[in-house]
Amino acid sequence: MEHSALSLDVAQALQQLAQLKETQRLRGDFLDGERPEVPLHAFGQGLSGLAEQWAASLARGHDVGVEYARRVHTVTSESEAVVRRVDAADTLDGGGAS
Repeated sequence: MEHSALSLDVAQALQQLAQLKETQRLRGDFLDGERPEVPLHAFGQGLSGLAEQWAASLARGHDVGVEYARRVHTVTSESEAVVRRVDAADTLDGGGAS
């Protein structure tokens, strides 16, 4: 039976994770600083209730986008730790499975 080994390019993995982490940090910061504003008065009296619902939905959607960016940023930090642990285990194991 033939064994196959997984290989991990640690430097490339860490570089890509760092790029993703920074991109999501910037995205979260940008979104957090650019809250949507809805001029409710522009909808008039007759549609004010619907306008408020729409504005609330828009704000919730925006909050989801900010939270998503923050969570991806956190997950990439955790993934960096996993890559480092795999690399350390491979080093201790003499370079991985044969």
